[in-house]
Amino acid sequence: MKRITDITTGILNQFSLFYGDVDIDYSKEREAYDLLEDEIENDMKDSPELWSGEFICNGKRYAIIGDGALTSDGEYVVARILG
Repeated sequence: MKRITDITTGILNQFSLFYGDVDIDYSKEREAYDLLEDEIENDMKDSPELWSGEFICNGKRYAIIGDGALTSDGEYVVARILG
């Protein structure tokens, strides 16, 4: 079973400042959502612009949920995946 740690939140248009230019694997949408579901607010869950996926940064895997385009002022929640 996958676990998460190091949960962070932020604004999507500032995401690359912390994680750089990463390729998000949207095919892992369901897995990422399941890992982060308890970490996001209800209004974010109800957003029509909600998306999720996984990415690798500095050799570590992360799950992400975002609310809007990466260039928008929408919010994101990211957590490092263990296991």
